[in-house]
Amino acid sequence: MRSHSYRAVNLFIQQSLNVGGLPFEVRAPGAKLSKEKALEILLEKLETTDSKFEPSAKS
Repeated sequence: MRSHSYRAVNLFIQQSLNVGGLPFEVRAPGAKLSKEKALEILLEKLETTDSKFEPSAKS
């Protein structure tokens, strides 16, 4: 089992060197979904903060 893991790592490294990067396609939708989720969380936080905010009468 150990030799299989060693061979798999070596194959991955060799393929990375052959193609000059990762030997598989990295898709952007994952990053887009992460950005959308982050914006959703931010908007939720802003909404809860706005509802708690009470401007002072001093001005």
